[in-house]
Amino acid sequence: MRPYFEVKGRGAFKSGDILFARIEPSVFNEKYVLADNLMGRDFAFTSTEFCVVRPKEGINRYFLYSMFSCSFVFGSLMIPVPDKTTQDEIAEEVRKRRQEARRLREEAAREWEAARTHFEACLLEG
Repeated sequence: MRPYFEVKGRGAFKSGDILFARIEPSVFNEKYVLADNLMGRDFAFTSTEFCVVRPKEGINRYFLYSMFSCSFVFGSLMIPVPDKTTQDEIAEEVRKRRQEARRLREEAAREWEAARTHFEACLLEG
């Protein structure tokens, strides 16, 4: 967190926006982030090094976010927009997979910590 006057560029984004870096190699490595948790705040600031994509009304943000991972979409910046039901189905699948990935990362961190603790205990007994 920094005071407003210290932030250069002062681009604003809000929950549901998609951010990606304008610089190489991040843009070519498809490094995007869906701003879905601003810790209770309505908006946040970003530098001018980021592009902010805000879904139009009626476009599911998770669907749009998933489209950024498709090479055929990013290559031409054309995003096909199916009907709302299909968008919602795709978005729900993306949401489930992100949630599962988050759960697996947390589980892996816990298991790694347990293995490290066990290994250190074995070394000390050694």
